[in-house]
Amino acid sequence: MAVQLIETETFEQFLDELQKRPTVRMIKLVDYGFVGPLRTSTGTVILAPQLRVVATAFDKAADTLLRWESMRQPRANASIAVETIKGIHGDMRVVARKQDLRNWLELEGYSVSDGEWTPEEVDRLLARRQTVP
Repeated sequence: MAVQLIETETFEQFLDELQKRPTVRMIKLVDYGFVGPLRTSTGTVILAPQLRVVATAFDKAADTLLRWESMRQPRANASIAVETIKGIHGDMRVVARKQDLRNWLELEGYSVSDGEWTPEEVDRLLARRQTVP
């Protein structure tokens, strides 16, 4: 059975969804840089560095993955490896925001680890678990 994905628009909605699911105990939180399309003020589309913060939580009882993300352009330089389209950044606003999110989640009683769950990863892990003797 495929995992259902619920994407929330705001972090508050993400917290509201978490509070409806008492079996969720851990949240994965990650920030990373990537290259993506960006429309300029003149209407031209360019590839530009962007930053994303993502929080995910898996509700095993409901086979549901909760996801929230926030994207922005970096104020500082971002190094993006073209072959992977992923990279590192030095934008302290994003670093501080991620730490605030981690602190808020921990205050709510959740364990927080680095990373991000995807529906494909959860499906794969659940299938592999069934093969463990």
